Amino acid sequence: MSNKTLIGINVGLIIAVIILFVLHFMGRHSIPEEVESDVVDIVQVEDTVESYLPEINTSEKTLPDFKRGLRIAFVNSDSVNNQYKYYEDVKEKLTAETQRAQASFQGKANAFQKKYNDFMKEINSNMITSQAEMDRRSGELGAEEQSLARKEQELSMKLQNSQIEAQTIVTKETSEYLNKIGSELGYDYVISYSEAVPVVLYANKELDITEYVINKLNEAYSAKLNEANAAKTE
Repeated sequence: MSNKTLIGINVGLIIAVIILFVLHFMGRHSIPEEVESDVVDIVQVEDTVESYLPEINTSEKTLPDFKRGLRIAFVNSDSVNNQYKYYEDVKEKLTAETQRAQASFQGKANAFQKKYNDFMKEINSNMITSQAEMDRRSGELGAEEQSLARKEQELSMKLQNSQIEAQTIVTKETSEYLNKIGSELGYDYVISYSEAVPVVLYANKELDITEYVINKLNEAYSAKLNEANAAKTE
């Protein structure tokens, strides 16, 4: 906007104020109709602008109070996964289950491979002369191969679901304890930090309560184990 335009606007506003002053003290009959029309237009524009201003309801307390400093801490989720005794026990069970499942599947795969090798030897040595027999044996091996593929996929999915379930339990229990711990210690936020998923790029070590949380989790887990063992001996 140019200086000439600004000057024109300011002069117009001054003239409008003078006209309103004269209207108030002398009466509207002494003002020419064309000037009065300009004043009405100015007032209408002002009313239109004012109508778009939002009303502020001071009775509603929807905004947080930032007068005090926020209390924030963080927990290293990688350390929780490595040092939480429950998760260690679950990982050991999952490892043992995986090894048993893989050994069982490998045995079935080896048996299938032997059947296939024997079939190929019989074909190469002309022991199978009937096309119908060859088709039958080939169909059986194909069906068995597909069955093994399905079992391998089911096994992989089962182990994956077990890992997800264990991680979900750890995350849920950690969240529950953090809600309790955070409330007891008066924290406003407790943030999870992980090097694998670095959402938090920097964290002050003084705000690290990971060790405290891990100790609380392990204490609770030990209490559960003791209670379960006591129930078995009764």
